[in-house]
Amino acid sequence: MIFRICPGDGRETAGRQQGDSGETAGRQRGDDRDAGIIQKYNIEDTRKGDLFITYVGDGSGNRFREHTDFQQWRMIILEKEFLTIDDFDVKGKTVLLRVDFNAPMDPEGNILNDARIRSHIRTINDLKEAKLVIMAHQSRPGKKDFTTMKSHAEILSRHIGRPVRYVDDIFGSYARSCIAAMEPGDIILLENVRFYSEESLDKSPKDHAGSHFVKKLLPFVDIFLNDAFAVSHRSHLSVVGFTTKIPSGAGRIMESEITNLNQGFSGARPCVYSLGGAKVDDSIGVAKNVLETGSADSVLFSGIVGNVVLLAAGRDIGKVNYELVEKLGYLPYVDIAKEMIEKFGDKIHYPVDAAVNDNGRRVDCSLEEAAASGLPINDIGIQTIASYVNEIENAGTVILNGPAGVSEVDDFAIGTHEIIRAATRAGFSIIGGGHISAEVGHLGIESQFSHISTGGGACIEYLSGTKLPGIEALKEAAASYRQNKEWSWPDRDAFRPLPGSPGQRPSFFPAPARRSRIRKITMTEM
Repeated sequence: MIFRICPGDGRETAGRQQGDSGETAGRQRGDDRDAGIIQKYNIEDTRKGDLFITYVGDGSGNRFREHTDFQQWRMIILEKEFLTIDDFDVKGKTVLLRVDFNAPMDPEGNILNDARIRSHIRTINDLKEAKLVIMAHQSRPGKKDFTTMKSHAEILSRHIGRPVRYVDDIFGSYARSCIAAMEPGDIILLENVRFYSEESLDKSPKDHAGSHFVKKLLPFVDIFLNDAFAVSHRSHLSVVGFTTKIPSGAGRIMESEITNLNQGFSGARPCVYSLGGAKVDDSIGVAKNVLETGSADSVLFSGIVGNVVLLAAGRDIGKVNYELVEKLGYLPYVDIAKEMIEKFGDKIHYPVDAAVNDNGRRVDCSLEEAAASGLPINDIGIQTIASYVNEIENAGTVILNGPAGVSEVDDFAIGTHEIIRAATRAGFSIIGGGHISAEVGHLGIESQFSHISTGGGACIEYLSGTKLPGIEALKEAAASYRQNKEWSWPDRDAFRPLPGSPGQRPSFFPAPARRSRIRKITMTEM
């Protein structure tokens, strides 16, 4: 459990998010759970005030952290749906860690970009007292870059300044003997898990748990951690197979992805989604979910999906652009977009002008002129850029996914780049992976964003409301783990109402003399 006392302006300070998330906790949904009483609420009426936090505990032991100046604060009791590294004592334990080291490689097998390897360094460093067994994949069967994990181990070793032993086996006798011989602080990287044919089968965690892979490794490992958010939209063996058998939780990447992407559903307002690119089905799915759940205040469409929404709005986009939508198989989404416009009208924004490609030259024009020109629309126009930039930079939370145009061509990258720059001025900014992440990297402003997702497809599915098998498996594992473990829980009398609290929602004041009084109860008692 995490007990959070948040300041009046809703700034989340006691959680594990890094940085100032602004007006976020004020709208964060949670459970006020006290001695079995659950009251769901949505805090929106918090006031400005000085900071007061008590970090009472997180279920892994008793921690206390306090700041005492305050005017108005609230306590949010939030039960984590999944476990993390902090919930386990990993010292001396054998931890099986699933990561995403999948990297672009040249024809000679050299890794061209090690960003994904580097992204897991924090998780690996936080497990330095454990015996760490890493599982990863590289590409897939039939691809030219479907190869061993040897170079990945070498690169990881250089980055962390510690030896990483590459083991060219997955669960055979050699792999098992290597694991059995490990000492605390040792790291081994097993062979490419996709060398095992059953790895990529889409099965339930229970079915995967019966595989030779799991049965052979299970006696040698104590804890499973999934840090591979980017592949957690697949119910693959190494992602879900161990979660029903041993205590399982999320690594730092997974924890960060879930925490930050949830800001897209419950973050500071206004919440703006900017959806572009050519994957119309993905963007329409995300838009439909966030509009129907009330998570988004506005959705800005551009790119191919912008053309689909223009068609839905009854606008002429010209024959060449219509034929492209038809060729890509996205005409059926016109009717879906039309239904969204009818239902959510003023929340849906689409281009009011365009930039067409006249033999490689950018020409900004009205939509009518674009349609009449017979030229392909390759970017949003200047008026649309100005309108979208204004919406985005004034947002409390903004989520970007997909470019606004053909961003690989400089003249038609203007819309994409201006939208990206505007997002850095929003309260909380999320980049949804894939092509848009590459553009952020091209501009060299990664550090100016609150969160850049490591998972393209997984990120889209998560934002569209799809339950990701890898995450659901961790939630089920957490529930099972808690049923068999005692957890620290504050005594009911340790808190008394804060006098003069505004509104009808409960606030609590920690009685100083009893603040540290903790009793042990099991989850079944609640």
